[in-house]
Amino acid sequence: MIVTTQLCRRCSSEQVRKNGSTGGRAKYQCKACGFQGTLHPAAPARAARYAQVEK
Repeated sequence: MIVTTQLCRRCSSEQVRKNGSTGGRAKYQCKACGFQGTLHPAAPARAARYAQVEK
């Protein structure tokens, strides 16, 4: 089983919870700083793929 940890974009806290969806993407709310919005968990994977292609 693969477990991914969602981190807040603003404060990098792990205290996020799902808070609805918009445009087919999940929205999250950070309980530490109150930030609400979508998270980008695919961004690091995409960057790693681009680096592999450039090699």
